[in-house]
Amino acid sequence: MNKIKNLISVLLCIAVLLCGTSVMAKDKCTTKDNHSVAVGNMDKWFESKDKLIEYYNTTTQEWANKVNNGSISWEEYYSKCPSGYECWSCSNCGKWSGNFKYIETTHTHTWNCGTVTKKATCTKAGERTYTCTSCGETKTVSISPTGHSYSITKVNPTCTTQGYSLYKCTKCQYSYRTNIIEATGHSYVDKVVKPTCTEGGYTVHNCKVCGNQYVDEYLPETNHNYTVINNGDGTITKTCTVCGDKEIVSLPTGWNYLNNHWYYYDAIGQSVCGWQKINNEWYYFDADGVMLTGWLQSNGYWYYLSSNGAMETGWVKVGNYWYHLNSSGAMATGWKYINNHWYYLKPSGTMAVGWVKTNNVWYYLNDSGAMRTGWLKYHNSWYYLNPNGSMCTSSVKYKGKTYRFYSNGICVNP
Repeated sequence: MNKIKNLISVLLCIAVLLCGTSVMAKDKCTTKDNHSVAVGNMDKWFESKDKLIEYYNTTTQEWANKVNNGSISWEEYYSKCPSGYECWSCSNCGKWSGNFKYIETTHTHTWNCGTVTKKATCTKAGERTYTCTSCGETKTVSISPTGHSYSITKVNPTCTTQGYSLYKCTKCQYSYRTNIIEATGHSYVDKVVKPTCTEGGYTVHNCKVCGNQYVDEYLPETNHNYTVINNGDGTITKTCTVCGDKEIVSLPTGWNYLNNHWYYYDAIGQSVCGWQKINNEWYYFDADGVMLTGWLQSNGYWYYLSSNGAMETGWVKVGNYWYHLNSSGAMATGWKYINNHWYYLKPSGTMAVGWVKTNNVWYYLNDSGAMRTGWLKYHNSWYYLNPNGSMCTSSVKYKGKTYRFYSNGICVNP
C-alpha cells in the first residue's frame, strides 16, 4: 500500500513538472507566494527535490520519536504524522514545494482490567485506571463512595448532660447524634449546719442522684458570750454561757507593747486612759488606752510628751525652736523670768530672739533668748535698752553725759 502511495506522489510531481514553464521573470520568486505555482502545506520552497524528501523524512522521524517516548498518544501520532507527500517545482526558479499527505486511521483500544489508583472512602469517590494493551493509552473511571456503616449507641441523660443516640461509622469514625434528651437537672437535699461560738454556719446541698454538692448561705460564728469572775489573784475565769467554754486568764499589769503601741494596765488588768502619774512621771493615754507622744492639747493648754511618753517640763527644743513648759507641763507664753533672766515666748510658745515689740515697746532678746539691757550696737547703730529692757526713744544720762535718741531708738550722739 505504501509503495502505491509513493508511486502516486512521484507521478504527481512529474505531472506538475510537465505543466510548468521554465521562463523566469525578474519580479517572480521573491517570496514564498509569488512563484509560478502555489506553495504547498509544507509552507516552504526547497532548493531541490532531495532536500524536500529529506525534510519529509525528518518530520516523520520526529513524530515517531514522540510516540515512542510517550509524550503523545498513538491517536495523536496517526492523526498528525504525514503518511506520504506530493511535490512540484517552480517553472521560473526551479525550486520545489509540496504537500504532506495524511491518512484517516481509527485505532480501537483494548483495555485491561484496570487498577485502583485512588481508593474510594465513605464520602469521597475513588478512581480506577485502565491501560490499552496495544498502544499504552490510559483512561480513568470514577469509583462511587462506599457510604457509611453505622453502629448505634444509646446514651442516657444525667443531671448535667444530655442523652442521645450516637451513630458512629465503623469504617471512618464519623459520628452524629439524634434523639436528644435534655439533662434531668440535680435533685438536691439540703442540710443546714448552724453556727457555733467558734465556727460559722452554712447550708450543704447534696444531689441524691449523682452526689454533686455545693455549699452556700454562710453565717458567721456567734462568738463566745463570757461571764467573768475575778479570782482576786491576778487572774479571771471566763465561762461561755452558750457552749460552756471556760478559760482562766492572767491579767496584764504595768506597761505592755501591743500592735506598735504602748499601753498601761492597772492592778486589775484594765488599760488606763487620760493623765496618769507612773513612777513620778506624767503620761497621757487616749480613749483606746494608747500612750501618746508629741504635742497634746488638754483643757485649753498645750503639753509636750517626749518620745517615751513622759510629760516634759522646763526648756525643750522641738524641731528648730525652743519652748518653755511650766512645772505643770503647760506651755508658757509671754514674758517669763527664768534663772535671773527675762524671756519672751510668742503666742505659739516659741522663744523669741532679736527685736520684739510688745505693748508698743521694743525689746531686744539675745540669741539665747535672754532680754538685753544697756548699750547695744546693731547694724552699726547704737541703741540703749533701759533696765527694764525697753528701748530708749528720748534721752538718757549715762556716766555724766546725756545721750539723745530718735524715735526709732538710734542714738543721735553716740
